[in-house]
Amino acid sequence: MTSSHGLNAAGGTDGLPLPLESTSFIALNQAPNARLGNTTAPSTMAALYTRASIADVTPTLLAYQSALPGAAIYALDGGQLIGATPVSQLIGTTGSDNASLVLTWAAPASGAISVLRNGTVIASLPAGTATYTDSQLGLTATGVYPFNYTVVAGSAPLATITQVVYVQPPPPPPPPPPPPLATTLTTGLSSYYPFGALPPVDRLNASTMGPWAADADGGSLFADPFGGKGLQIDTHTVDTNGFDGYKLTQTNDVTTHAQFTIGFWFYTSCANLTGNGTPIFSNKNYYSGGNAGIAIGLFPGSSASCNIRFNLGDGSTRNDINSLNVSANKWTYLALTIDTAAKKINAYVFDPVLGEQKVLAQTLSVNIAKLPGLGVFGLNEDGTGHYYMNACNDTPPYTVGKCAATPPDVQAFSDLALWTRVVTETELQSVFGSGQPLSTLTH
Repeated sequence: MTSSHGLNAAGGTDGLPLPLESTSFIALNQAPNARLGNTTAPSTMAALYTRASIADVTPTLLAYQSALPGAAIYALDGGQLIGATPVSQLIGTTGSDNASLVLTWAAPASGAISVLRNGTVIASLPAGTATYTDSQLGLTATGVYPFNYTVVAGSAPLATITQVVYVQPPPPPPPPPPPPLATTLTTGLSSYYPFGALPPVDRLNASTMGPWAADADGGSLFADPFGGKGLQIDTHTVDTNGFDGYKLTQTNDVTTHAQFTIGFWFYTSCANLTGNGTPIFSNKNYYSGGNAGIAIGLFPGSSASCNIRFNLGDGSTRNDINSLNVSANKWTYLALTIDTAAKKINAYVFDPVLGEQKVLAQTLSVNIAKLPGLGVFGLNEDGTGHYYMNACNDTPPYTVGKCAATPPDVQAFSDLALWTRVVTETELQSVFGSGQPLSTLTH
């Protein structure tokens, strides 16, 4: 038994939202659960809210008849007053992030907690838990969205329809614009290959580039980092004399100058590498790093990267930088600067995944007169044009892959440049950061 409302102090009905007028009674002929709670008259509306209400009558009758709806379809604001004790005071509020909904309730002493949204279980919580934040609402547009939540304590459900005022997060700020390409990069520029077509042409007409042997041209065009075409060199293409790869011959060799810089974009799969090393750019016999000249080489690394090594030798002394790496299948920028007067070496790798790596001011101790090596640079080769054959001390007639210890490789180059000065770190950072070829400065 119950009544729809209470009476005022004079015994009348006025409908005012006051404790007396809002307090009624519930009479049971069954043993109540803990939800019925305190039976003393509350003095405040806040205290009244903690008590059982007429919304609990229907669930109680249904529970008595074993006809209470299952949790997945439960849509009653009240909870049963007999049998298992449900939660009470279930309310939902929009989270402080305006993208989640915070549920709170008073939990009974026992009974594991399950939380359902629109009939689907979204959380299973230990007994006594009294709050849950639903941050997986699946909303994308600003608006007010209603949700039907049911909280079950043990086997006793209680439901509420609540709404979240969702505010779509603002989009992230746009990334800062890339730095401009340093205009000073044209100063001291000796040779420059923008590629884009075959055969490669030095924009400054200070060198030539082509295959070591006309019958072993493994060069082709390959998508570069600027939306154009770079030079891909495949040393699977080899002639019977063991020539493969490309060579660069200068009319004014930068390695004879007091200062010089070598820089280019580079792409590799990091596959087929061995401890013997694979030449990238070298003017020496790279069979030994102690031989006279310069080499940039490729060595095995992790599954996603490989090791770049910078080497200088004079026949008896060698200088090595072995600690830098490049990501597989990414365009990276490599640079080597030599200051023979200051006796300093700087090596750089700019990688989109690994970031900037560098070794600065390493002591140059080799005989600088030996830096020109064999007088010609090999690309995906050394200064002999026979590296892949020489690596196993093989002799002609040679066939591809004969030296299994140093298998052929496929490499790509873009925007290759030589300077007769030390290009600064800031200038090199602008090369990588701007994403622009030097041709934007030289045309």
